[in-house]
Amino acid sequence: MRLPNRSRLVWADAVCINQDDIVERGHQVRLMGLIYKRAKRVIIWAGRDDNRDAPSAFSLISKIANGEKDNADGLSHVSFGSCRYDSVI
Repeated sequence: MRLPNRSRLVWADAVCINQDDIVERGHQVRLMGLIYKRAKRVIIWAGRDDNRDAPSAFSLISKIANGEKDNADGLSHVSFGSCRYDSVI
């Protein structure tokens, strides 16, 4: 993420938001939409993928973003391990 010849502004919500302060956390979460909207680039790290669920997760995100539907019920479905997630599109 570092640039070789200049500084870069980084906002990391897990670091920048005091998770133990409910009032601060609520305030910061309300600002997140604006922060992400104004960002030139967003890099997301969602943690380790020990169960290799990332391909299914990104497939669902892509379907939602493109307005695709899996089934006649109007939902996109994806399963991670023993959990099933449905997304209304």
